[in-house]
Amino acid sequence: RTEEHPAREHTPPNPLEALESHSMDAASNPANTSQPTCELHFSVEGLWGPGVYASRSQSAHKVIGCMLLVGVLGWAAHVMQSASLERAYMISGTSLCFAGSYLGLWVLIFSAPEHVLDGLVWSYAERDLVQQQHLAISCLAITGGILEILWAACGSSQRGGLSFRHDGWHVLWAMNEAMIGVLFLIHPQHSGSRGVMIHTSLGMCMTYAAMFLMVSKIKGFPPSVEEDFTVMMAGTSQVIACALLIAYQEPPEEIHKGVNKWCNGAWPLTIGAYCLALVSQGIILTHVAWHRCPSFFNRICGGGLESVIDCLDSWCTMGGRFAQSLCAMFGHDDQTNSSDGNVNGGNLNSSNAQRGRRRRRTRRGSDSNEADYEMCDMKSDENLFREREAIYEDDEDLSDGAIYDDDDDNDDDDNNDV
Repeated sequence: RTEEHPAREHTPPNPLEALESHSMDAASNPANTSQPTCELHFSVEGLWGPGVYASRSQSAHKVIGCMLLVGVLGWAAHVMQSASLERAYMISGTSLCFAGSYLGLWVLIFSAPEHVLDGLVWSYAERDLVQQQHLAISCLAITGGILEILWAACGSSQRGGLSFRHDGWHVLWAMNEAMIGVLFLIHPQHSGSRGVMIHTSLGMCMTYAAMFLMVSKIKGFPPSVEEDFTVMMAGTSQVIACALLIAYQEPPEEIHKGVNKWCNGAWPLTIGAYCLALVSQGIILTHVAWHRCPSFFNRICGGGLESVIDCLDSWCTMGGRFAQSLCAMFGHDDQTNSSDGNVNGGNLNSSNAQRGRRRRRTRRGSDSNEADYEMCDMKSDENLFREREAIYEDDEDLSDGAIYDDDDDNDDDDNNDV
């Protein structure tokens, strides 16, 4: 029996061979791997034909660029003294609202109008990071346009205490518009390095334009262009951005591929852009409702909302002071006078005359105070009168008219007296 069934030799398994076989199985079948894979791009075959998405995207870039250029022309008309400041705000705000509304409608309808009813375009926009950033840019642009329209419509009237002339509103506007430039900086592109370079330049120009225009708004747009170079920098940056949008060329694709928002690091910043637009619109609505129905808010919140409004006002004041510090960094003064030498000379002479009158009146005030102190030491008004009479007789250089004359018609005589 031992010869028919020899003893089998027991060999332990080799861990290296087991690891190698496991790696070969994982390579042959990726689904068996324990680590999940995230696909950056996903293909869309039935939504657009070859080159259709590129053509429609290129047309949208041109339309939005032309709308933004209208706002630039509104500010240029004000700088050239052809339009009032309120009208420039209204033109710029309207162009921003139209551009933002058109971009949102393009994402949801105009990009694929034949697939609106079946819901394919909406499901694609919900998954694609590029379309999500387009919707965020739409919300930010509409918010900035509403702020400018409210500045022009409600700022001058101040009906019921409602006003949007605080510098904090300019800071809030700049935050929304600068966020648009930031989203363009991280905007995914299908055209390679050329598209990345164009959108990077576009984002930088829009961010610079928002910051420079905020400074000009806080300064109140001085009438002379030489005194306010920030408005020239803002206009130049915005014109370059509009030119890049109008001249943008989208490369055609056989099959358009979307960008998975869950696999791209720019998705959290896109959520932040949504939150900024939502919070800004909430602040606007709260400000309007608070001044329209203050009793309703006091009854609901029991007066607790007043502390919230005061807190928001303090934050807006801090933002305005920060913006004013930016104005000071550029070497501008909000109280800049005219550069005419004659006018400056006249202001200097008048200021010297006023300073002389103030010194003379100060001297009179000090003399009267001394007299009052002496009156306290005197026992009777008769002794005080006699003492003053003796002082007036001894002082031959001063007369009663020089001491008690309050007429300021002759400035030269006043300066000589001083």
